Amino acid sequence: MQMCEQMTGTVVEVGRLAGFASPELRGLFDEWLKALESEIIEVLKEKGSCLPADLAAQLKLSEESVFFLIGKLVREGRLKITGVTL
Repeated sequence: MQMCEQMTGTVVEVGRLAGFASPELRGLFDEWLKALESEIIEVLKEKGSCLPADLAAQLKLSEESVFFLIGKLVREGRLKITGVTL
């Protein structure tokens, strides 16, 4: 639950800041996100599976950012989660 609250807070903050960004900066941010999404997909294709912490370390992102990007990819139908590790 705490992780969801943090992610929601982060998304709200990004949305608030996006209102101040120029179209050029928003475009650059979108390009950067697409590049990160592609990297995540390539890593998962290569490895088959990966822990979010390992993916975050490889991409030099926080684990929360990786969770956000994975969720985005799942919502867009570009990634399917097929297992759970406890």
